[in-house]
Amino acid sequence: MLNSEIQLAVLFQGDAGVQQLIWIVTGNSGSSMQRLILVCALVVGLAACGPTPRQEQPELSELFERAPRGPLPDGVRPVAYDIDLRIDPRRTRFGGTVTIDVEFDQPAQGFWLHGQGLEIREVTVSGTNMQDEAATWRDVLNSGVAWIHFPRRAGAGTVRVEIDYTAPFDANLAGLFKVEEQGGAYALAKSESIQARRFMPGFDEPRFKTPYDIVLTVPEDDIAISNTPIEREEILEEEGFKRITFKPTRPLPTYLLSLAVGPFDRLDGPSLSPNEVRDFSVPLLVGESIALVIPYPLSR
Repeated sequence: MLNSEIQLAVLFQGDAGVQQLIWIVTGNSGSSMQRLILVCALVVGLAACGPTPRQEQPELSELFERAPRGPLPDGVRPVAYDIDLRIDPRRTRFGGTVTIDVEFDQPAQGFWLHGQGLEIREVTVSGTNMQDEAATWRDVLNSGVAWIHFPRRAGAGTVRVEIDYTAPFDANLAGLFKVEEQGGAYALAKSESIQARRFMPGFDEPRFKTPYDIVLTVPEDDIAISNTPIEREEILEEEGFKRITFKPTRPLPTYLLSLAVGPFDRLDGPSLSPNEVRDFSVPLLVGESIALVIPYPLSR
């Protein structure tokens, strides 16, 4: 019996949807068949070890049907926020980057979060099978529910999501709004009850309590205030701005997040007089702190 050839083509999908063709030629003897089976197994194994195939984007109509009308789904939670914003109350807009470490109980193709009236410039994700890859932000519900779609399916564990965005100061004294008084411009944040989504992307529900690292770049002559004391301050002389890093917060819900920027005054105020519920006065330092008899558990 003549020893003829056996030809086999193996087609598999590689990264970014690129199809790759492997052409295998061998004889039909017993040893050749064994080699063929071994080569096929090797090719399939190499294909399985390659990058996870990229995902198709869901249609907006599909996302609208799936979007949560109440609380965000279980199994996904933020574990840390890094907020780095440039806030100049003299302007009409602010912007910067919010980085969220998001923990998944199960593999996921994306996740729901909040963000309302934000102009998303870029979303970058990093995880076990992704490294600084572009993801997609989709505004879905008018209530501020949005969807971030991963370039490829993420495994269970933590994914770092970096969101670069800009937004206008709110005109309705909600979110991050600005006011002008006696020639000065001020920016103030009103986060409760679900207004934090108006100035930052995140999980805007009270059940999510997360630590925050906050950095603000503000006009050099302005004062910046947040939930914790200032850790360090750097003057950016060439820009007329300064970069202020605050101490990390303890785990907080978004509705307790506080930001204020403007030409505030620091004044020593009069002590609060004794009253029917306390028989002692309380020294008051406006713009600094209030001395409390009962120790306050958080930084101030």
